Amino acid sequence: MEFERLRVLIGDKLEGVRDLTVLLLGVGGVGGYAAEALARSGINHLILVDYDKVDITNINRQIIALHSTIGKLKVEVLKERILDINPDCQVETFPIFYGEDNKDLWDNYKIDYILDCCDALKSKELIIRFAIKKNIKIISSMGAG
Repeated sequence: MEFERLRVLIGDKLEGVRDLTVLLLGVGGVGGYAAEALARSGINHLILVDYDKVDITNINRQIIALHSTIGKLKVEVLKERILDINPDCQVETFPIFYGEDNKDLWDNYKIDYILDCCDALKSKELIIRFAIKKNIKIISSMGAG
């Protein structure tokens, strides 16, 4: 049975995990691996945000980067991968650069957690301010990009 080993580990809490909504800002090196781990953990609602396309220079460090995915939008490649792992997952994609002009995009969403996996400092600042304003738990990764 799917997620049975996870159920053994966390018991009835699995149902609560399934109901979580997680926004991932940046789905490259850190974000791609994090999103896959969340999908494999039974989380059924992921919001993926990244403007970039897979490039050959990503192959050595990003889970979504393959020769067959070069030139494709990272959020779309990751969505396909997530749905292949967890077909019940609702995956929303936003192929955008998160900045001043769209900083309030998720005002009407019910988001439980934010994973900041982007490289742009201004985007990090904006998503942290958003998380504080909305009282959303956030994990911020300091990337090398």
